[in-house]
Amino acid sequence: MESFSLFLKVAFRNMLKYKRRTILVMLIIFVIAFLVLVYSGFISGMFDDVMRNSFYESSHGKIYYKGFYEKKEIFPLELSIRDYQSVVREIKSLYPSCVLVPEINVPTTFTYSSKTVNGLLTGSPIYIDGSLVDKYKLIKDKMIEGDLPNAGERGLVISSKMAKSLGVKVGDRVIILTTDVYGSFNAVEVEVKGIYKSPKNEGIVDLASAQNLLGLEGGATEILVYLPSHHETKKFSDAVGEVLKKYNLEFFDWKEILGIIAMTLDLTWVFNLVLYLIIGSIAVVGIMNSVLLSIFDRIRDVGTLRAIGMKRSEVFGMFIFEFGLQGVLASLVGVVLGGVVLYILSIYGVPLPAEYESYVGEFGISLVLKPALKFTDVLFSFLLGVGISVLSTIYPLMVIRKITVRELLSF
Repeated sequence: MESFSLFLKVAFRNMLKYKRRTILVMLIIFVIAFLVLVYSGFISGMFDDVMRNSFYESSHGKIYYKGFYEKKEIFPLELSIRDYQSVVREIKSLYPSCVLVPEINVPTTFTYSSKTVNGLLTGSPIYIDGSLVDKYKLIKDKMIEGDLPNAGERGLVISSKMAKSLGVKVGDRVIILTTDVYGSFNAVEVEVKGIYKSPKNEGIVDLASAQNLLGLEGGATEILVYLPSHHETKKFSDAVGEVLKKYNLEFFDWKEILGIIAMTLDLTWVFNLVLYLIIGSIAVVGIMNSVLLSIFDRIRDVGTLRAIGMKRSEVFGMFIFEFGLQGVLASLVGVVLGGVVLYILSIYGVPLPAEYESYVGEFGISLVLKPALKFTDVLFSFLLGVGISVLSTIYPLMVIRKITVRELLSF
């Protein structure tokens, strides 16, 4: 306790005595802690945004009839799930916490008046047990006219791009044409209930209308699986394996579905680690020179302390404590100010130019970036600043370690 009190008094005395070098070192550490926290906050925010939107849109996994997924680019309707209700019922009995959403996805032609547009049609119940499916919460947020059909209601919502191409508005009736499961040409006429913002030609219709269009009464091309956590996909797959085998189905988790996006998310931490190592190395080298000069300014004091019996380890500990204290104070201020900035930006966000929508949308990133303020990011930024300040003393102390007491006193 006495040593700590002594180190603390000496540290503050030296920090005040050598104000210029102290301010320089603390300023560098403050900037690093501040910038690393803000950067980490934006990365965490984008990561959460991508994960949330990806899981909402693509779910935690999908169930297909065996062979469908490999051929999904050609939409093999003959490999559809014919009795999805039985599948859902049996899976729910084994895994009650999951939410299962039957869907039909198929390329179609949308016709209104004399205009036609090719696009992707999704047939979905939209509501499950009276609750809006997560996927369609995103669509609801993008509605610019009208609304989604109510539970059990027939109706169509289309993208803003398609609405513009067809020249339709809410209340108009659109004819949807495609080839059904039997190879025949079929069509249904559906009322437009809403228009949502999207740069793609696509539409969403109630499941019954899609089934009638394709001759898939009681069937679906896939079943979306929503779980309490994305970490439960393996547990879910193991639990319902026998049911899947019984109906000749297969389950693909979110990593398999998202592909390159999932791979990018997995590699994000590697990129960040390399970046932090580079930042830390540059900072250590930058601060090291100031630390070395600061120690040599006090070289005679070091010699005096050694001459009166203080051990080399105690002298070194005193310097490490002093610069570590500078790191603690500077990092603390850096993470506090960085936290305030992140908190404000997490409320208001940082809007991106509208022309970036088609690019960021592919990765599930919103046009308004909202950083996340997480304790782990705050702690990491704080420890990084302290670690840099401590590591920067190692080389200077190794230099004076080789100098004898007599040489120290002769400086």
